Amino acid sequence: VVDGVAIIPVVGVVLNRIPQIFKAFGYCDCAEISHWLDEAIDDPAVSRIVLDIDSPGGTVSGVMELAAKIANSPKRIDAFTGGMCCSAAYWLACGARSITATPSADVGSVGVYTAYTDLSLMAKLAGIAVEVFRSGKYKGAGIPGTSLSDEQKEMIQAEVDALAAMFKGAVKKSRPHTPDELMQGQSFLGLVAADNRMVDALAD
Repeated sequence: VVDGVAIIPVVGVVLNRIPQIFKAFGYCDCAEISHWLDEAIDDPAVSRIVLDIDSPGGTVSGVMELAAKIANSPKRIDAFTGGMCCSAAYWLACGARSITATPSADVGSVGVYTAYTDLSLMAKLAGIAVEVFRSGKYKGAGIPGTSLSDEQKEMIQAEVDALAAMFKGAVKKSRPHTPDELMQGQSFLGLVAADNRMVDALAD
């Protein structure tokens, strides 16, 4: 806490409820950030909170809930980045009252993805046949050595689209002027993000 301002670091890949050892390897924890927010909100010496962000993003789990907590805080919360504020980290920042970035910061990357590595040909060339006995057509999707069915691909894409819609909705709620073409997974220099109004101000 500096002059009544609680500074909370959001540094590293964003995950939720991670083991303590993960933090030594550059990960940050939604649950821990939430705990720090509670402490700052309950502390009468704190009048304002700043999220100091340097993160490329992370997983969806826990992020939308933490962003909502930030947005509904009884004390003012502002976000600052002098490094990266991308993907899940930008989702969190959009819950803040304002976002400030340095001109060389990396901001945005609004979107969601998941990846699947099809190793079925490799397994076949190695003489390995993988049989999956499942109780439903979606159970066991993505097991190494198998290919995804068209139905499984459609299910995964639908989930990605639903999560992306939530992400874009959170951005639109705090920045209703943001056009869809700025939310296609790309990121911007802080200077450009300010021109696009994805951040509110620039700082040195």
